[in-house]
Amino acid sequence: MRIVVTFLFFCIFSFAVKAQVLRINGCVTDIKTKEVLIGATISNNEASFGVVTNSYGFFSFEHPKGNVQLLCSYLGYETVVIDLCLTKDTTINIQLSPIILEISSVEIIANKSNTRMDKGLGIITVPISTIKNRPKLFGESDLMKSLQFIPGVQQTAEGKSNLTIRGGSPDQNLILLDDIPIYNADHAFGFLSVFNTEALKNVTLYKSGYPARFGGRLSSVIDINTKDGNKEALAGSATLGLLAGSVNFEGPIVKDRTSFFFSARRSLIDLYLMGLQEQANADDFETNRTNFSFSDINAKIHHKISDKTSIYTMLYNGRDKLMNRTGNNDISINQDDIPDRNGNSVLNNIPNQKISNSISEQDWKWGNTIYAIRLNSAVRSNMFLNTTVSYNKYQYETTVDNSFANDSVNVIDALNYSSGVNDYSISLNCEYTPSNKHFLRSGLQFIYHDFFPEILLLHSSGNEATTPNTQPSQKVLSREYSFYIEDIWSISKKLKANIGTRFSLFNVDGIMYNAFDPRLSLRYMLTNKLSIVADYTHMEQYIHMLSNNSLLLQTDLWMSSTSSIKPMRARQLSLGVNQTITSQLTFSFASYYKNMNNVIEYKDGASFSGTSSGWEEKVESGIGRAYGAEFSLEKNLGKTTGTLSYTLSKTEKKFNKINSGDWFPSKYDRRHNINLLVMHKLNSKIDFTLNWVYSSGNMITIPVNSVVTPDIPYYPGKFDELTQLENRNNYRMPAFHRLDVGINYTRKKTKNKGGIWNFSIYNIYNQKNAFKLYEEVDVSRNDVGKLVYTKKLKQVTLFPIIPSISHTYKF
Repeated sequence: MRIVVTFLFFCIFSFAVKAQVLRINGCVTDIKTKEVLIGATISNNEASFGVVTNSYGFFSFEHPKGNVQLLCSYLGYETVVIDLCLTKDTTINIQLSPIILEISSVEIIANKSNTRMDKGLGIITVPISTIKNRPKLFGESDLMKSLQFIPGVQQTAEGKSNLTIRGGSPDQNLILLDDIPIYNADHAFGFLSVFNTEALKNVTLYKSGYPARFGGRLSSVIDINTKDGNKEALAGSATLGLLAGSVNFEGPIVKDRTSFFFSARRSLIDLYLMGLQEQANADDFETNRTNFSFSDINAKIHHKISDKTSIYTMLYNGRDKLMNRTGNNDISINQDDIPDRNGNSVLNNIPNQKISNSISEQDWKWGNTIYAIRLNSAVRSNMFLNTTVSYNKYQYETTVDNSFANDSVNVIDALNYSSGVNDYSISLNCEYTPSNKHFLRSGLQFIYHDFFPEILLLHSSGNEATTPNTQPSQKVLSREYSFYIEDIWSISKKLKANIGTRFSLFNVDGIMYNAFDPRLSLRYMLTNKLSIVADYTHMEQYIHMLSNNSLLLQTDLWMSSTSSIKPMRARQLSLGVNQTITSQLTFSFASYYKNMNNVIEYKDGASFSGTSSGWEEKVESGIGRAYGAEFSLEKNLGKTTGTLSYTLSKTEKKFNKINSGDWFPSKYDRRHNINLLVMHKLNSKIDFTLNWVYSSGNMITIPVNSVVTPDIPYYPGKFDELTQLENRNNYRMPAFHRLDVGINYTRKKTKNKGGIWNFSIYNIYNQKNAFKLYEEVDVSRNDVGKLVYTKKLKQVTLFPIIPSISHTYKF
């Protein structure tokens, strides 16, 4: 009874307090396009409190009755001052105008405002303008390459868009496109990401301090939002570069009510590459053809049902294709020249002869498809609901056909490999602001996973076709449930916390895994210019990825946790400080320690071939750890801006049956990493960008001995190489460094029309960085005339100095 009385007392007291304050809510948009602005800051003139807009531009806070002056600011936009006389709950819609020439004091106000959503050191928002202005490879701006200049973020290899973040592998990054996971983020062998920068609105990277609303990966969250479309007028752009071309259109279907956005990008090199190869091989007996292409589409329709309710439909489709054809005519062979999969001749008792036609064809296809419908509503002045239903598909397919034929024999050997995953998902998320001290989020999500690897083998010998030998698809169906709750709590003017937890269940093959993931982030203001941040994060990952890395092509196999392969788990502790040295200069330091459980690695001698059949027997589960320190000096105001950063890190793994059970470095263990970015705006038309990177080399395994054996499944005429290993990842590749420069020239014909020319030079001093190392045997004679065989490491370098040009026309 005493508990009930106490509860009623606090309820009545809270309502009495609330009666003395009023609520202000609304939305912040771009004045020209009506595009909502994510992360805009609204504060009072004394900067005693502040809030920021959510992913849909919505905000809500309390304020006492009477007069109030509000400031609304957003990076790259003019600050708006709003005077109100509060007599009742008020809804205001704020429109901001872009700054044309340079960034003003907006950022200073935003940094000083005492917002409940102040970001920790591990949370970085990357301006889209910065991504577009960086030097470009083949004329293409790239989101993932821009993230590589953030401390703790590194590329997996030169030119690659894959990221390793604080010691994690690329599959441990949760990449969200409008809240939907992307399984494959690569175009063009990984040298370009799948994200068209013209379609992007906001990008936020989480290296630590992950809010409880995110889950399913161990190492990072990359949260990407795309444009909703211009609600005022038809607009667009077209971009032409050396590698690809793109078009973008947006505009109102019903003015101020319904809008659309559409962007399409396609590679161009495949349109003329085949023709050039045909001319080059016109007189040769050997016919070699290699071609690749990629494309992606982003589309969205946004309809405002009312001033408080909106519905969105979204489509993404990305595709890559790689083709290789090799043909030989009139080639003399012996009967032993064509072995079958067991190493025996397929031309038994046939005398030496000529093959009239020999053709080898390889095709690779991969890509993502996403469909989503989203409904959100401000159901109350302090409550926002969002419901999303989505379908997400990733598929990878390889086809290999080898044929040898003449008048008396026909030999065909074919391999078709396909793998992928289908996700069917529904989620419900709620944001609630009971007071200025608390901002609550909670939500539910259900995902139905459908994993499908498959191998199909067709083999015929002589002129009698055999029955196709098929390894049936081993579908793995799983269901994932999750619930989270988090509170951004302004404990005092100096101390703020993000406290939350995430609970998840994963059902596969009759087994139910569960996880309880607590999250805690604290920020304490020691002075107005010095803050300390501490984070603790617990993450769970129920899916695994196995990769087979060739020179250019990376083959990815996504698989579910099973009864024998448990979910991966990670705990990360991070501590850092942030110091505002001057109004333009900021220094930050962060240290972290992360341990990982149930990470997987191929066993010694295991390979990707036939992985869908018994892949669990080819991998070993173990533990990992990563720790390091990150330093950053940033200047973010004025005509010249930039960042200088240094990362010192170490990443190790340990498996009972690998490397004699001892710790060994991860292949992504890059001890030192230095990044320099300088951007200078010469005038309203010309800006200059320079970036330089230095990094320790990746770790690779060099065998001490090797033996060639004629036994590789389903691939005639090829051979496996058995290697003798002493230590896993026992050799560090040479250090990597590169300098890129770029110039942007903007020419405006009218207020809304104009063009942007980009001139970039990649690797300006032509550094020969090692993309891959391989062993080669040199043969020589010693002093007494005997042959001496010496193994030497050779390196493959992909990118010399590469100038590029691109043009974007906007209307």
